[in-house]
Amino acid sequence: MLAICPGVNVGSLGIIDHEPREIDDNGLRRLQHLGEIAVSLFGLHKITREVERRSKSISRQAEIISAQTAMLNRQKNILERASGLAKLGAWEVDLRSGKIDWSEGMYTLHEVDHTFDIKKDKVLGFYPQPDRDRFISVLDKSRKKNTPYTFEGRNDSVG
Repeated sequence: MLAICPGVNVGSLGIIDHEPREIDDNGLRRLQHLGEIAVSLFGLHKITREVERRSKSISRQAEIISAQTAMLNRQKNILERASGLAKLGAWEVDLRSGKIDWSEGMYTLHEVDHTFDIKKDKVLGFYPQPDRDRFISVLDKSRKKNTPYTFEGRNDSVG
């Protein structure tokens, strides 16, 4: 009986010959070895089928991710065009690292190119007083409470 794993039998190995023969110890060892090879091949087949199944699943997931990425890129382009027409910009601050990311509209609004070094002090310089102090207060409150914020204020760089 061939067993792929303990308790799971999948068949038996039989040898057919034209005439009955006695099998010596060497012949028994060779038959046992042949059985072990057969079990290994069944195991390999099982693993191969599982790899194929997982590969198909990964391919389907990659197709879904690719379609979602294409959709997000289309939506981003639409949003960028709408923001440009409305003269809007958006930005995001990572409160832990302080890193600031700008949308295309922010570069346009501030009339700077993509080589502009976006630092907190430089960004704050775009806002006149008292809006600058109010903006700093909003940022500090957001950082302390770990909450999002909304700020509207005048911008000196916008003509």
